[in-house]
Amino acid sequence: GGAVGARPAVAQGASGTFAQGIRAYQNLEFGRAAATLRRDLARLTAAGAPAADRVQGLVYLGAADLFRGRRDSAVAVFKRLVHLDPRFLPDRLVFPPEVTTVFDSVRALTKTVAILVPPDTQVAPGANNFGAWVVASSFQTVEVTLRYEDGAPFRSLYAGPIGDSLRVQWDGLDAAGQLPPVGRVLLRVASRAPTGEISTILQLPLDLRIVRPDTLDWPALPPPSAFLPERAGGRSAVRALLGGVLVSGAVLAIPSVVGGSGGPSGSRVAVAGTVGIAGMVGYLLHRPGRPLQANIRANQLLRDAWQQRVAKATAENARAARGARRPGERHSTPGTMRRALLLAGLSLLARALVAQTLEPAGIVSVVSTRVRSQLPSGTAQFSGAMVGGNGTLSFGRLQLAVSYVQGKVDSAGVGGPGHDLVEGSVLLGAQALPWLTLAVGPHARSYTLTSGTQRWVFWELRARAAAAFIGSAARGYVELWRALSADVNVPESFDHAQGGEAGMIIRFARAPLQARVAYRMDHTVLHGSLGGTRLETVDGLVVGFGVDWH
Repeated sequence: GGAVGARPAVAQGASGTFAQGIRAYQNLEFGRAAATLRRDLARLTAAGAPAADRVQGLVYLGAADLFRGRRDSAVAVFKRLVHLDPRFLPDRLVFPPEVTTVFDSVRALTKTVAILVPPDTQVAPGANNFGAWVVASSFQTVEVTLRYEDGAPFRSLYAGPIGDSLRVQWDGLDAAGQLPPVGRVLLRVASRAPTGEISTILQLPLDLRIVRPDTLDWPALPPPSAFLPERAGGRSAVRALLGGVLVSGAVLAIPSVVGGSGGPSGSRVAVAGTVGIAGMVGYLLHRPGRPLQANIRANQLLRDAWQQRVAKATAENARAARGARRPGERHSTPGTMRRALLLAGLSLLARALVAQTLEPAGIVSVVSTRVRSQLPSGTAQFSGAMVGGNGTLSFGRLQLAVSYVQGKVDSAGVGGPGHDLVEGSVLLGAQALPWLTLAVGPHARSYTLTSGTQRWVFWELRARAAAAFIGSAARGYVELWRALSADVNVPESFDHAQGGEAGMIIRFARAPLQARVAYRMDHTVLHGSLGGTRLETVDGLVVGFGVDWH
């Protein structure tokens, strides 16, 4: 079981308690981060710190264990976090999808609830103004009843399913409409397993006493910690702008990095401009100081609720002044409840731990391709549109990527013949770091000419860096590769080949869809038997749309 606080979840930035561990995590020193966070959490637990002070350390510890390749340990940490606070959700602007996906799976399988009750509440009998919240980590069925200390029931408050949270109310009376003739009752929540039988029971004692106040105190103002920030900070905006600049610069720098000689390219400029504009739009959408309408509405609801309590207290005091006093009934928890909310968790054993699953993705692309063949005798250039697709299948840190495109490129010269062009690759990769994937595999290209078919087969080593830069919706990436060996059926002998690709992928929030825009270039150097050099450069603009179940 676990505990959560009545105030909002603690911010997931660096704090004094966990600053050292969080700094190590942000510097990708995951082993050091895990050791430091475990030490700090052990110290807080031994000191009896509330749950709200520990959740931040647990979410960073789980993320660090996940990136160290210790998935079972990360699952255990996330399960402990869900027990402490069933309402907790990691900030998706701070933690990447690799972390949030595992956490969401653990939360769905961990059947935990918590009860939130006010420490001291005055109830006018028959008015339904004693309320308790039952908060669930995931969907389940519960029965909420009030019972005497010997376990005998006297009032049912709710029986049925609960999704996120449930508010139950009591008017201070028993089933016969009378005041309970006792000084203590039990608020019981029974959770049922999917098979129907009661799996776990949570009971919370409530002390009762009759009071007849002359006047009611005005309710206290909500503390500042209860209000959410109404203006955005600047971190997300800076990341969007800086990410757009870096990815745009990478697109423009690809020819210089791979040694290509494709000449001026409108495709390259178009992709760089698109990414740069996306970064500026992301900056405007996340600009510092912009109003956060959802937080403003939540704070206004908090103020309105306080005003309603003030109005109710004023009305009760006016009625008491006229001599129309009504007996009240005060419900309070034992002494420990007067100092803090008592929160308890109910846990059902999951059928299995969160398992690694296959995660497919696929994109259909249109590629505007340009082929430039530079020989000692002259330069030939071809261009055209190609259609194809690429797909990936991920399993944990492993990834299988397949791509295929085909089309026709026509000669830039007047009346020159065109070529049928087919290209494909099969790559097996592994995630070395959360943002870095290494892959190896064959990459083949063929031209169908009137004199026959030219085949180019490369065995390539690739490195791909990717990170989100506009919230979690847009990810920029840069990929570089170099041929380890090659087999080409042309007169010249192979010397070396390398290439690169840069662009961005946009993931849609409400559907497993993605869009992609990128620029890519391959550059191959061959040597003739008489000493001449042949340069083959293939570049182009890639625009795609597809699905992503990551």
